[in-house]
Amino acid sequence: MPAIHGRAASFIHLTTLVIMTHSALVVLVELAVFPVLAPILAVLLAFSVIVVHPVLVKMQFEEVKLVISTASSM
Repeated sequence: MPAIHGRAASFIHLTTLVIMTHSALVVLVELAVFPVLAPILAVLLAFSVIVVHPVLVKMQFEEVKLVISTASSM
């Protein structure tokens, strides 16, 4: 196998470093992006629950109204 010199050797070393550190870099990026995406996903999940289960949400609102009216009558 011929020896690799010069620019090709440095490119191969750089590529090796990128491959070796790729999983660590991906983890760091995911940790940086997660705090931004988590609230967005939570809001989307809440809206989907309202759309998919309107009866459940209506029952919860009525329960809250009942609790408020009970508390105000005391």
